[in-house]
Parts: sequence; structure tokens; C-alpha cells
Amino acid sequence: MSRQRILIRTELELTHEEVSLLRGQLGLLGRHLRWPNTLVEQIQLVFAEWATNLVEHSEQTVVPVLLQQTADTVELVLSDGASFPATCDELPDLESESGRGRWLISQMTDQVIQDSGRTQFSWAHTQGYDGQRVLVVDDDPIVLALTQDYLSTDFNVVTAGSAEAAMKILNQQAIDLVVCDFDLPGSNGFELRRTLLLSRSTDLMPFVFISGDKDLDKKGASNTLAVDRFVQKPFLRHVIVDICHEAIKTQSLITRRLHEQFLKTSAQRTLIDTLPADAPLQLEAHHKTTGQGGGDFFLTRENEKGRFFILGDCMGHDPSSQWYAHLWVGFLRGALIAQQQNQTLEPLANMLIDAAANDPLLDEAMLTLCLVYQSNEGWMQVTSFGHPLPVLLTPDGQPTEVGEQNGMLGLGHIELNTAPKERWGAGMRMALFTDGVTEDPTEAPHGEPGSALMDLMKSGQSTSLNELKSIIANAHQDQDKDDATLIMLEAKCA
Repeated sequence: MSRQRILIRTELELTHEEVSLLRGQLGLLGRHLRWPNTLVEQIQLVFAEWATNLVEHSEQTVVPVLLQQTADTVELVLSDGASFPATCDELPDLESESGRGRWLISQMTDQVIQDSGRTQFSWAHTQGYDGQRVLVVDDDPIVLALTQDYLSTDFNVVTAGSAEAAMKILNQQAIDLVVCDFDLPGSNGFELRRTLLLSRSTDLMPFVFISGDKDLDKKGASNTLAVDRFVQKPFLRHVIVDICHEAIKTQSLITRRLHEQFLKTSAQRTLIDTLPADAPLQLEAHHKTTGQGGGDFFLTRENEKGRFFILGDCMGHDPSSQWYAHLWVGFLRGALIAQQQNQTLEPLANMLIDAAANDPLLDEAMLTLCLVYQSNEGWMQVTSFGHPLPVLLTPDGQPTEVGEQNGMLGLGHIELNTAPKERWGAGMRMALFTDGVTEDPTEAPHGEPGSALMDLMKSGQSTSLNELKSIIANAHQDQDKDDATLIMLEAKCA
């Protein structure tokens, strides 16, 4: 199957200011999802070129914009009604007045499909991509190109010709390692490293010096700046590649140890709720932390007519992401308390949309959410904000996805899709899960249940809920790239 994961769904007001704002949000999302820089830049360029054309040449004032991801593609869809030739042979020249940059757009996409006023731009992209991002800084263009070539087979490489250019990149992108020449024009590599050490966001960043100078004083000076290695030019491909791997691995180990210490505290236990013994349903939870993700959380609260559930996945690969997970949990607990009289998901969902759009602190976090309301009257609603939809297993043994998808919070205006009421009653089971449960790209697309999880749900119908939880969790126990949370629910017989 080939389900789409909706990342952004919004109505774009056709002004230059709004186009610029959404372009920036596309870049932010791509970097959070750790897409290759080339892919992010192509998406931004194609969107900006096409949307700007609409601003300047279309009579419309608003157009729908959709960004979604499948198993092997990223798709940008604009319902604009404009004409876009389907083949490169039909495309006008870039410089011609009628072309409006369409040739450039065709070169920046893998596929363009237009049908009934709906234009879809597609890029091939394997969702399991997790390449570390290395910044190479050198004023010698030959050394810069050679080092980039050496490292590009193992890393996602970005380059800069000066310390000033490097700082601009570091302020805009998530970088895992800096490989820097010692002698640079203006501020040298020594000053760049010292600047990074003064910032809490970059003080632990791995740093490797490269230099063609054999001056031992420079090597000694680098040792005072917590530099991982000092490499003499010229160097062989395998040498610099191995050093970069070692530096990133060491930093990852330190980060993981810090996470482990944090996860031992009582603060982490506040992220996964349990049910009271007299609840009308059984809950079994599997929660695995790897130190790689921002943090999963699961909250539940009963009101007069039913019970709310929230499963969230805070994205990111640094300690601040864990902090934002706790920030959102605190806000969500308050939001659930405010739902005491509500019997549908719409008030809660709209409250979250408003908070993400207007609170600058909550907006800093990139997260997905799955909201569930189970009524005591035998029905439920499911609404997702960029999160995998749950799988429902009915007594007849047929597993199905349930719920309504929406774009991720904070990424453009969201018009909430009303979630339909689904049947929920005795003997029915439901699996809620985060991406880490289905992240193996050889088994199922990232962020959707996939045939493997569906088959496990179906085959485990006759087992206990706890056994079924263990079967699904054990099937993915070797996946250590992200946190994984699996919540199994079963309605008890009256």
C-alpha cells in the first residue's frame, strides 16, 4: 500500500510576504526531518518560483498547498488551475517571457503531474535516510571540493569558504560535525571554534581541524579548544572519513549517556500515563527510549462522557527536543483538564491549532500528535496532526486505519478536518504508535502502519492484549534510530 503522510496542508494567501514565510517553513520542516540539503533547497526553490508566478500573474488570491510524504517520494501539490506542460520538450525557454522559470522548475523536480488544476511536484526520497550533516570550511576551493568529494559518500556535506559563511550556515542548519581549516581569511578557524564553545547550542559540536602547516604551536592551540582531531594536509580519503565517523560517534555516545541520566529521573515517568484499575478498557504500553529522538509521550484523561488519549512524538536529535516534549506535555495536561464538558475532539484540536500558531515557545517544537476520544456511548473519534493513524482491529479480525489526517501543527494555517465517529465496543482493539515502531524502511514506509504491523495485529487476534503488544514490540526491537512507543487498547466486555 502507498499511503501519504501529510506534513503541511494550508491555504496560501497569494502575497510575496506569505510566500516567503511558507518557503521558510518548508526549509525548517525539511531540516527537522533531516532531509538532504539538496532536496530541501529544491523544494523551497520550486515552491517559491511557482508561487511567485501565481502572485504576479494569477487572478486568484488564495491557493491550497499540500506537502506530503510516501514510502519513496516527497510531493508538493498546488491546486492553482495554472497550466504546466507535462514534458520537457514542451517547456518554454527559461529566458522567454512566457516561460516564467518553468524550465528551471522542471530541472529541479523528478516529476511534474498536472490534472484538473492540480499541479504535483515529486522528488524521489528514501525515508530511511539519516545521513549526518558535516560542514567543511576552507578558503581553498580545490581543497574544499576534494574534501566534499571524499566525505559525500558517507555524509551529507555542506561547505563554506570562510568562518563568517560557516556561522551563517550553523545558525540556519542542524550540523553534526565541523571540519575546518586552521588558516582562514578574516576570522580564522581558531576563532570560529572559540565562538562555538561560547554557545550552549554548539559547545558540544564535534570539531576537526585540517591544516597544511606543520606548526606544532597550532596543533597545541587546538588542544586547548576541545578539538576532536588535528589532521595534516594532504590526507587520504579513508583517513578523513574514519576521523569524521569517530568524532560523531564519540559525541553521540556522550549525548546518549546524558540522555540516560535524564531518563532515570522521575521527570521521564511523567511522559507515559496509565489507566485506573476500574477503567472500561485495558491498556498495555511499550515505551523504548534510544536517546536519538526528541521524546514520545502518552497522556489520557477521563471526562463525564468518555476518555481522551493523546500520543505525541517530539522531533529532533538534541537535548532541547526532550525539553520541548515536557513543555508540550505540561500544556496538553492543562488542555485536557479544560475538556471536562466536551464530548468531541474538535474543541481540543482547535485549541492546539491556535496555541501552535500563536505561542512562540510552543511553536519552537516540531512534533506530531494523535488525538483520540472514546465515548461511553460506543463510538470514538481520531484526529492526527502529521502522526501515523491508529490501527483498529474488530472482532471479525480485519485491521484498518482509522481517523482523519491534518498537517503538522505550526506549519501554516490549518483548517481542521472533522473526524468521523467510528464504532468502538467490546472486543475491539486499537494500536496507537509512534514512527519508531514502524521505522524499518525495508518493511514499511516511515510513519504508516504498513502491511507488517497489519499482519501482526491480525495474526495476534486470539492472543492476550499483552502478548500482542509484545509480538509487535519484539518485531521492531532492533530499530534504534528513534524512540518507539506502542499503546494497545482493548474495550472490556460489559
